[in-house]
Order: sequence, then structure tokens, then C-alpha cells
Amino acid sequence: MLLNFLAIVFFSLLLIKATDVLVIHLKSLSRKIAVGGFALAAFLVGFSTSLPELFVGLTSAFEGIPTLSLGNLIGANISNLSLVVGLAAFLGGGVKIRNGAERRDLFYAFLAGAILEKEIRL
Repeated sequence: MLLNFLAIVFFSLLLIKATDVLVIHLKSLSRKIAVGGFALAAFLVGFSTSLPELFVGLTSAFEGIPTLSLGNLIGANISNLSLVVGLAAFLGGGVKIRNGAERRDLFYAFLAGAILEKEIRL
């Protein structure tokens, strides 16, 4: 029991440190590739939350049900983004866009989603 508690504490501290290192490197990467920090963070969140769906999708594709995998992946992305933006708007009283870069990043994110939606319906 004590060993489990110590393991949780240790790995929680390790996760906190890894997050600090990740933020430092994301800022550096953002400057190097001239992409807004918001877009880079959104990509990272989308990618990391999509990994479980990707593995489920690969498994279903190997079992001969590829449409299930595509629907699962796209639906999960739409759900994750909607919940994150909706929760932020709810808790913050709205989503304020401070500068042109964030406005542009948000526009391109919605444009990519609209194009993907249109392509899937075809």
C-alpha cells in the first residue's frame, strides 16, 4: 500500500517535470517553425488524444472494418476539440482572441475541419 502511494507521488512529480520540459521545447519549436503557440498546442493535444483511437482504428482495419476506424478517429477528434473549447468558453466566460495570429490559427483550424467534413461526406 505504501509502495503504491510512493509510486503515485513519484510518477506525478515526474509528469510535472516532463510537462515543464515539454513547454520549454514547444516554445522553442514554435519560434523556429514560425507557427503560433496556440496552433502547436492544439496539434499536440489533438494528436495525443487521438492515439488511443488510432490504435483502435488500426485494429479494426486489420480485422476488416476500416469504416469503423475512420469514424471513430474523426468523431473522437470533433468531440475532444468541442469539449475543450466549450469548457474553456464556459469557465472563462467566452473565448477572447487577442491578436491576429490566434485569430488566423483558429480560422485555419475551423477551415481544416470544414474541409475534412466535406471530404468525408463525399
